[in-house]
Amino acid sequence: MLNGVFILAVSVILIVWCCLHLVLSRALREAPFLDEKDEVHLPEPAPLVSVLIAARNEAGNIGRALESLFAQDYPNFEVLVVDDRSEDDTADIVREYVGRDTRLRLFRCTDLPEGWTGKNHALWQTVRHARGEILLFLDADVALDPGTLSVMVVNLIERRAGMLSLSLRLDSRSFWEKAVHLLIGAIILLRFPLRKVNDPDHRLALANGQIIMMRADAYHAVGGHRRVKSILLEDMALSRLMKREGHRPMFAYGFNMGSVRWYPALRDVWHGWSRVYYNVVQGSLPELFYAAGLLIFLALIPVGLLVWTTVRLLAGGTGASTTTLFLLAISQTVLMTWLFARLAGIGRCGRWYAATVAPTAVIALGIVCSGIVRRLTGGKVFWKGRHYRSLFDPPDRHEGPEPPCALVELRSPGDDEAFEAVPGGMDPVEGTEG
Repeated sequence: MLNGVFILAVSVILIVWCCLHLVLSRALREAPFLDEKDEVHLPEPAPLVSVLIAARNEAGNIGRALESLFAQDYPNFEVLVVDDRSEDDTADIVREYVGRDTRLRLFRCTDLPEGWTGKNHALWQTVRHARGEILLFLDADVALDPGTLSVMVVNLIERRAGMLSLSLRLDSRSFWEKAVHLLIGAIILLRFPLRKVNDPDHRLALANGQIIMMRADAYHAVGGHRRVKSILLEDMALSRLMKREGHRPMFAYGFNMGSVRWYPALRDVWHGWSRVYYNVVQGSLPELFYAAGLLIFLALIPVGLLVWTTVRLLAGGTGASTTTLFLLAISQTVLMTWLFARLAGIGRCGRWYAATVAPTAVIALGIVCSGIVRRLTGGKVFWKGRHYRSLFDPPDRHEGPEPPCALVELRSPGDDEAFEAVPGGMDPVEGTEG
């Protein structure tokens, strides 16, 4: 009787994996893929793009990010880096580049008002100095391929989007970095099909805060980072705002557009993905339990059953039910591994990592369960040396007064002068004050 239940359960799981292959095929067929080698025709004159980078303790990454920016083939852009009170050499490294390229300006954030996250405050302070018609918010651990700016600008304009965000390839140098990213990334991909994400009439929204391009007028119209000042996953909040207020956000796969260096060690992987996934599902207990159930029933139980039936067969068990379970478990494991191999090939992170799904699922389950505990206990999120309370939805209107100027602009190493940065460039549109 018990074996019959197991056979039925594993048969259902086998059917689910077959369905997931079909879902993945449809999702990939309908999703936009951008490539930095795509042939594009820039408008004349090319609009000015302001690239904004908020950097906190990014001494190991910021040089690579700047080098990739200055290698872009796009003819008209400026770069504004804000040092968010780093405790390492981030600012000193950027100052070396300031002396080499006049397109680069460096600011230092001197304060963090209550109710703001560090990144949101730093970017909101700095965006008031941006002169571009188009804004590109970039993380310091992102390196762009040479044609990326041109391809993004043309797609933003031609598709009449207010926002364009990409999923980049992972520059992984550790086992857990690749393995966990592959598994949780797959869950997010299947949870957020781009057919729905890019449909302006569908409520589903998705963005990747590592790289977000926005029209400056649309950014200021929705209130920008001030509107989402207390939200840790500001990318998702901005995307929902843009869609809700009619500015058409767009998401595309950009594995040939640039790379990102995420979390080098297992501890960083755990903390980073705990923060991201918990906020992606907005702390929803049904979503968290759903993800935990998927990991248990689609990955852990069938693999465990494969091990159990293998041991029984090696021990001399020859029952028909044991053999049937063994064959079903093998079929399910093959389908599971094949699906993740397909995803690994698309994301360029090594197909052999698909064979690590079972042990990785244990780590992923722990990450999801930590989100369940956080939701039940009201715990805070620790990130970049600061504790934050998780908030998900931006207010319907701005709250509180405009924060005072908290920036100084830093010169090149040969000039030790630092002076208060007076807001300039493109100001917020009228009506955004709370």
